[in-house]
Amino acid sequence: MEGTNKQRRVPADAELNVTEGSPRPRVARAGARGGASGGGSWFGAPMVYAAIAFFSLMILVHVWQFSSSQTHPVLTSPFYNRTMVQFTTKFGTFTLDLYPEHAPKTVEAFKELVRSEFYLKDAGFYYNEPKFVLQGGGFLFDKPSPVGNLPVEYSAPSTERMVVIARGHKSDSGSTEFAIMLHDNSERNQPSEDGPGYTTFARVVEGWHTVEFISKKMSSGFIAKEDRERQIGFEKVEFVERLTNDNYEAKKRLEELTYVLETPHSVVIVSEKDCPEKKELQKMLHKFRTTVRT
Repeated sequence: MEGTNKQRRVPADAELNVTEGSPRPRVARAGARGGASGGGSWFGAPMVYAAIAFFSLMILVHVWQFSSSQTHPVLTSPFYNRTMVQFTTKFGTFTLDLYPEHAPKTVEAFKELVRSEFYLKDAGFYYNEPKFVLQGGGFLFDKPSPVGNLPVEYSAPSTERMVVIARGHKSDSGSTEFAIMLHDNSERNQPSEDGPGYTTFARVVEGWHTVEFISKKMSSGFIAKEDRERQIGFEKVEFVERLTNDNYEAKKRLEELTYVLETPHSVVIVSEKDCPEKKELQKMLHKFRTTVRT
């Protein structure tokens, strides 16, 4: 019969054999930690924490070593002001540090050219060879030399930024014309069977950006004398006082620092501990409108 065929439904609590008020059994979920069916493990966590602690300790050790390190020996060499020569063009200025220890006769003659204002009129850059040299003087205007011809005083290599006396085939034909090395030309300009080499008498220590820009603006090759108005003229040539150092590494760092400062938006943080000549260095930094924090 229809009444006898119906199955009797059992309450859920009764089916689970749970009485009212007793805690319900919890079902283990897939992936839960600690269960037989769980895929995770607590073993990896201590290893991760140990690795983090180890690397944190190493960072702290390096920070402590850096903060407690002594003054670099390079920077213990005293900085001082030295007389240099600054050229002003319509594209900016550049400064030459003269090397009388390498070429005494040439340096003295060059100083005389500056004092006599030889480069102030009818003089400028007239020859450009990118990645090679940028040459200037009074050649295009056939200006007579007030210092005569100069002998070759080869002593220093013609590396990038160095300045040499330009000359013809004769070894003593150099005088008023000079060339800035845009590349390392040491091998080409050294003494050989073909000649005694070239006199290196100065180096561009400030305004290298200006020199590079002039080389980019000028066309390659010589400017013809009939087109001499196209040369990049020297608007001002004067003696200036600039900071330097007798230590080669310190001088190199100062040159690199100057190059960075000449780039827009530069900020330099100077540590009093690392630079005993802080006041002198600050003067130079402020000249470039650089923020100095000590």
